[in-house]
Amino acid sequence: MRDYLFRGIGTDNEKIWIWRIGSLLIHKNKTVATWENDTGYFVNPKTVGQYTGKKDNKGVMIFAGDFLLDGSGLYTMAQVVWNEGMLALGVLTRGKKMYPLFSERNCVIIGNIHDNPELLEAE
Repeated sequence: MRDYLFRGIGTDNEKIWIWRIGSLLIHKNKTVATWENDTGYFVNPKTVGQYTGKKDNKGVMIFAGDFLLDGSGLYTMAQVVWNEGMLALGVLTRGKKMYPLFSERNCVIIGNIHDNPELLEAE
């Protein structure tokens, strides 16, 4: 069975970004929170990403918004995104080619769009 988990940057401390992972809760007033270990945490909705159900070659959970380096030769670096056409999470290369996220055993997470936005411009 697949785990439906989400992560987001907690808003409880403006000076330190703390990633919170858990169930996603959206309140009537549009605030977003994760529920983790019987505790709720408000998170910045712009930073929320869904767990893909896959882990990289180091055993780290892969979330939407992560950047991956691929060792299979299909692509070099890509961003994990939601693909409407595939109705699934996939990887988008710098050349704007979309691939399904299926070779996670050959990839490693090198960052994400929030902690490492410079990787979006990296060539």
